[in-house]
Amino acid sequence: MEDPFLTNYAFEDKQTIVACYAQYLSAGQTLLCQNIRTSTIQAYLQAVSRSFLTHPQGMKDPTKSNTGIGKPTLLNKVLTEHKRWETMPNRWEPVTKSMIQWMIKQSHQHKTDSLIPALTDWSLLALYFGFRLSEFLQLHHHVLGGHLKLNQDGLPQAFISSDVIFYGQSKKCIVLDHSTHIDPTTVTAFSIRWRYQKNQQNGETKLMVRNDKNTQFCSVRAMLRIFHRAARYQVPANFPLAIYRSSSGSRKLLTHKQMELFIKSAAKSVYSISQAGLQKFGVHSLRVGAAVMLHAAGFTADDIKFELRWRSDAFRDYLRNILCLATTKSLSLTNFDPDCVDF
Repeated sequence: MEDPFLTNYAFEDKQTIVACYAQYLSAGQTLLCQNIRTSTIQAYLQAVSRSFLTHPQGMKDPTKSNTGIGKPTLLNKVLTEHKRWETMPNRWEPVTKSMIQWMIKQSHQHKTDSLIPALTDWSLLALYFGFRLSEFLQLHHHVLGGHLKLNQDGLPQAFISSDVIFYGQSKKCIVLDHSTHIDPTTVTAFSIRWRYQKNQQNGETKLMVRNDKNTQFCSVRAMLRIFHRAARYQVPANFPLAIYRSSSGSRKLLTHKQMELFIKSAAKSVYSISQAGLQKFGVHSLRVGAAVMLHAAGFTADDIKFELRWRSDAFRDYLRNILCLATTKSLSLTNFDPDCVDF
């Protein structure tokens, strides 16, 4: 860096840059690429402070407020937020857009019906809908024992084909039996239904529309791939949709353990996270990621609760304001279109 002391910048700009630096550190962008404690970030900032104070020209310390007492407001917010996150018990890290992009890239290296593409499709949908584990996956030990998690009506807890409805132009319902292959450009939207829910709002439906601006993040295309995959492997009407083709060519159910390992692989590959840090990633990271991204996009607390079917304010514990400091909330998801256009 030619001018590490930012001599041509206004003092307020230097304070902002230092706050962004602290935010960068809080996201795990360190020499060891690991999440660090607030005290460690403060040690980095003390080094910055010493560098400015010992400068031959006696430069003002940008880690301090204009009066020289206390920290600048923006920097203080970053440190306060990181401390809150650090002390939150049993916290889960969110799946991010970068992780989804890594998953999509991996899926292109595998056959359409194999494990990785199937996990990728469901991960993408989970970020839009905030799926709970039981709503789309099976517990690993249940699958090994030949069991399915069932609702009180005897049907699977996970989504089945009748839970999904596709729509064409003018909101016309497309009659699509379980074995029909359909061109995604003829489908403008789809709805998904929760027959039973943890929050007791049974029968709730959510609608998503096709995203032609960024097709790799299109929820309609992902759901059609899931539907076609199930059709190719003759999934019965009352059987979970979340399946894949095994190496032996047989149909298998997706499990929570497979999804968890996939999410951890994405986190490690994208962020070089330590083994200890990876323990904070799991299937619930998809639901947390959904909340964080809607928050970053400027959705209100009530909107987030409505969209992700949260009855309480528990989701607030997962929101990380530091993700929004460097840019506006709406720009955080510029390329992750939440499919909110009319159809």
